[in-house]
Amino acid sequence: MMDYYSNVKGPTREGAIDIIKNKLMTHKKPQCLKNFVIYLVDEEISKYNRLGSQIGWSVTVEPSIWKKLLHKEDVYIRWKKFFY
Repeated sequence: MMDYYSNVKGPTREGAIDIIKNKLMTHKKPQCLKNFVIYLVDEEISKYNRLGSQIGWSVTVEPSIWKKLLHKEDVYIRWKKFFY
């Protein structure tokens, strides 16, 4: 099954941005994280020259973007506690 999805193109830039933003809203994450989504998707595109296959997106690229977003959320929460 994974071989099949390695031949299917992954999402486009706009599609990837929409996927991540929709998941942010679903998981009720801070809205300030939306500002970083475009930057992080563009960063991944520049690293790999594209978003890869569907399986590459699901296994490597999307988790990488989520890891960076969750780190930014952690930093946001720490700064929020520090200043408020």
